[in-house]
Amino acid sequence: SGGAYPVHYWMPYNGAYGMHDSPWQTFPYGSPLYRTQGSHGCIHFPGPAMAWLYGWAPVGTTVTVRT
Repeated sequence: SGGAYPVHYWMPYNGAYGMHDSPWQTFPYGSPLYRTQGSHGCIHFPGPAMAWLYGWAPVGTTVTVRT
């Protein structure tokens, strides 16, 4: 039930799922806590990394998500 989180950068890859910054995240990126307290299906990035990706990847860039 995401959708209401304020983000600065949003790049959808499958409907309501996408890659975005997550300024509310309090534990380290890559932490095992992400599996239970992280995403509802999106991929979270630190703000500076997401800003770079947003500026680098043009619309239509292929995204492969591996689980």
